[in-house]
Amino acid sequence: MNFQTIEPFTFGHLLDSKGAVTGNLKLTGTAKAPSVRGTLAFKNATFKLKDLNSAFTLENEKISFDETGIVFNDFKIKDEKNNEAEIKGAIRTKLYKDFGFDLSISTNNFQLLNTPQGRDELFFGLVKITTRTRITGNVTQPVIIMNISPSDDTNFTYVVPQTAKTALEQQGIIRWIDKSAVKDPFLATINLNDTIQSNNPFKGIDLSANISLNDKAVLNIVIDPLTGDKLSVQGSSTLLFGIDPSGDMSLSGRYEITKGSYDFSFYKLVKRQFIIEKGGSITWGGDVMRAQLDIRASYTVETSPLELLSSIDPSGNATTYTRVLPFLVYLNIKGQLLTPDISFQLDMPDNKKQAFGGALYSRIQDINTRESDLNKQVFALLILKRFIADNPLDNRASGGVANTARQSVSRILADQLNRLAENVKGVQLTFDLKSFEDYSGTTSGGAVVQTKAQLGVSKQINDRLVVKLSGNVDIEGKNTNSQNNASDYIGDLALEYKITSDGRLRITGFRNSNYDMISGQLVETGVGLIYIKDYNTLKELFKPNAASN
Repeated sequence: MNFQTIEPFTFGHLLDSKGAVTGNLKLTGTAKAPSVRGTLAFKNATFKLKDLNSAFTLENEKISFDETGIVFNDFKIKDEKNNEAEIKGAIRTKLYKDFGFDLSISTNNFQLLNTPQGRDELFFGLVKITTRTRITGNVTQPVIIMNISPSDDTNFTYVVPQTAKTALEQQGIIRWIDKSAVKDPFLATINLNDTIQSNNPFKGIDLSANISLNDKAVLNIVIDPLTGDKLSVQGSSTLLFGIDPSGDMSLSGRYEITKGSYDFSFYKLVKRQFIIEKGGSITWGGDVMRAQLDIRASYTVETSPLELLSSIDPSGNATTYTRVLPFLVYLNIKGQLLTPDISFQLDMPDNKKQAFGGALYSRIQDINTRESDLNKQVFALLILKRFIADNPLDNRASGGVANTARQSVSRILADQLNRLAENVKGVQLTFDLKSFEDYSGTTSGGAVVQTKAQLGVSKQINDRLVVKLSGNVDIEGKNTNSQNNASDYIGDLALEYKITSDGRLRITGFRNSNYDMISGQLVETGVGLIYIKDYNTLKELFKPNAASN
């Protein structure tokens, strides 16, 4: 029999089946006392389990049927890397009604799981295990005892389900009563049985597993799937996992972290990776979903303390405080895995704590005593990679109130000009204003305020040719009087021609002004070829275009 003929009866759980199953079975006796004798042999049978995304091979394995039941004599299953899982023992039965287990399973770096990251999966990754497993009991209540250790290249990810935070635990039975049923002659003839009563003899699985973890395997815990916050750790532990016949799961043990990281996200705009310090732990006390976290991680930011020191020393020299120093942002994660308590702390490396006579470190310690100030500076360091002053409008690094106001007004004015340009027919106009302080080219260490107006003009000559002009106009600063002719204002010129009518293939010629620190002012001219194609998936990019009607 072709092994592939079994695949439809697995309801999609078995994929890519190949090979053959041969055998010779003899059935005698009666329906109440059957006798089955013979063997089944697998010839180069391969298959993939959909849920595990792992392929397995049965090269030349046999299952025997004798007077004791179904016998596995050195039955071996190979994974994709030819690592073996060996099954020995038998399923004891005489009348093929009651089945007892007497099996042992041993593996060595056997690939059990190899699933990619998906949207709805609660776990994925690569899992290879070395195990010694003993299965006893019967089909009514199997008893499984396991000793498991993952391989060094195991990388497993568990996604904390968000619904688990609000899961409801219910006990008891709700009985619905229709008082009109006693008057209904049709319903009176129906004998309603309690649906809770069941003739199913299965009493559940009794499983106990001793899981030994080393500091080579990687454990990932996605705490928040929406933002992508993820805990990635390596460590050593011995965990005890169990399932009782009622279906309740338990996990006990302390996972001590050797190294790892915590990926912090802020509204998917900024991602920062904190390095976890050695000695943290994840502890389970029985409940699988109530792990206790005790983790400390740090993120290093190099910036100047100008905003911090200017508030306590307004008369200080600003150029002295612009010295760049390393600062440590500590992330403390404690409490339960589903609802962790997260707090922050600022610090400095030991060899930098005496900077500016210790005044800077004293300022850091003072900020740590006030949670509101601490959170403000932490988020400024994580998102902007700089400190912010107590009064942001008095920020010396950005030139004070005048420069802050100038930047705000410039942004508002540019937005309004762009809105007005939408009413201009025939051409497309874009405006922008930039205001900043330029410290280059000054000998006194002071700043020169530079304000530039940027203008862009785009005109479509016909269906295929587009002309684009753009340039800067110096409104304030040292270059204001140096623009004497049109070429000083029109810095960039580009011509774009659609080779095909749909604009998918285009050719462009350009003249751009640029500045190089070695060569000085440069003018670049050239020709480019542009290909445009819309696609939803990467494979669509390489497919031929559909013929248009």
